[in-house]
Amino acid sequence: MLKHSLAIIVVGSLITSSSFATPLNVKTMFMKNQTTKSSLVSKKHAQLSQFKFSGTWAGTCNDAGQNREIKIRINEDDTQLAVTDLINGGGEETYSFNVVKSESTSDSTLYDSFTSRLARVNENTLRLEGTGVFGYQLPSSDQDKGFLSGVFTSTATVNNNQLIIDTNLNINHANKNESIETKCTLNRAG
Repeated sequence: MLKHSLAIIVVGSLITSSSFATPLNVKTMFMKNQTTKSSLVSKKHAQLSQFKFSGTWAGTCNDAGQNREIKIRINEDDTQLAVTDLINGGGEETYSFNVVKSESTSDSTLYDSFTSRLARVNENTLRLEGTGVFGYQLPSSDQDKGFLSGVFTSTATVNNNQLIIDTNLNINHANKNESIETKCTLNRAG
């Protein structure tokens, strides 16, 4: 269950929240007491396209054999990409190109930390890469605790009026490795 939750969090990091938890909702989902954000600029993003990713996109994502509907709005400029969830509360996540972004949250029972970097591969393709850790201990039992770590790569490609997002997540939990793949196919809706 937690491995699946981490997979869903990471997959959603590019396409924002949907029917499951994503970095947009991690803080509110777990009602964290502390949040620390930081970023480090590595180099300026050069404009290579006419902002092909900007617009409203709707379609489905296949995650572990289950399809779910998503609808997002992307605003792209020379330096960043902002993704807004249009189905689940309208939360927005912004990624600067070629910037390492890290976010950590914690409270008395949960800890998570995510680091990611968005880069343009070419004028039609973006790649989001990152790592994450998630630890928990429920107050009802010392036995109900765990730790997950993961590495992910998510590639988004625009081809005509279609946006394809492929995500591969490798998770380590209890000394077991698991690979989870998700594919989203979205059509330009506006």
